[in-house]
Amino acid sequence: MTARRRRTPQGVRGLLGGGLVFRGRLEGRGDLDVEGRLEGDLEVAGDLRIAPGGRLVAVADGPDVEEGPLRVRSLTVEGLVVGDVHADAVHVAEGGTLRGHVKAARVGLDDGGVLLGTIDMDFELPAELT
Repeated sequence: MTARRRRTPQGVRGLLGGGLVFRGRLEGRGDLDVEGRLEGDLEVAGDLRIAPGGRLVAVADGPDVEEGPLRVRSLTVEGLVVGDVHADAVHVAEGGTLRGHVKAARVGLDDGGVLLGTIDMDFELPAELT
């Protein structure tokens, strides 16, 4: 059975397929789906999806990682993510687990999703609430 990849403004989504393991630093501009296992420092200027059964273990590549070893525009977790996340938006779907510190402007957690860690959200309150 062949999976269909949707096109994005940057082109076709990248895929780390089930059964594959990548260790090291990964960076780029496109979107990425992880169905296998990714371990390391990741910076993607696009959307990252950890599929059911997929695993991401975010490990800092150097001693001075201020924003966490996982930096993406948006993260959707349907599998497992372990490590600190810095993103515009994070969504933990049903069946997904995220363990680590999250720094994002928007965070969503579906019923059946698990977030074990802390959330740091930067946003401005409306004037009537300050």
